[in-house]
Amino acid sequence: MIFSFLHSKKVFLSKLDKSKKGSIDKKIKGLCGKINKLKNYYTTSSCSGRIVIIKTGKKKNEYKWLYISHIKITRKAYDKIEKTYNKIWKDKKLLKTCWIRFEPAIMHVSCDSIDDAQKLLDLARNTGFKLSGIISAKKNVVEIRASERLDIPISVVLDVFALDNVITEANKKLDETHNKIKKLTAKISSFRK
Repeated sequence: MIFSFLHSKKVFLSKLDKSKKGSIDKKIKGLCGKINKLKNYYTTSSCSGRIVIIKTGKKKNEYKWLYISHIKITRKAYDKIEKTYNKIWKDKKLLKTCWIRFEPAIMHVSCDSIDDAQKLLDLARNTGFKLSGIISAKKNVVEIRASERLDIPISVVLDVFALDNVITEANKKLDETHNKIKKLTAKISSFRK
């Protein structure tokens, strides 16, 4: 069992990053590195949290990113969001399908045993990742997920003042999720290797 887990870990971690972004988010890279150094664990996916404007499609998971940021929205970035917002408001069809969202940090970790999975799950929940769970008992996969979230149809964000308030709230939530990542990164060091 140990050989097969360690072999799977080695093979998985040697693969190229196939995410849309093509790299690990800077704010979660340290946590991924610490987990991957532990003998009984390895990360299979991660996101440090993001602020997005998306256009949804007819099917459940069909969407297109119109704007995405894994860091807080600065004045310069806000100008890009405002341009996207104004473009959406000029197109009534587009307006019906667009949302501004804050999506919290999420990570999937493969564990050697169910006991290892439970130990990681307990640590994650105690660090504030309240929506975490074991998503595969057969494969011992833990999903570490923060609970901060924001889902607002662009059609209810009636002007740039409201947009500013939404961005302020999204930035706050991003700070919260990044602070949880820092706490978990500090506590993960106590795990045995």
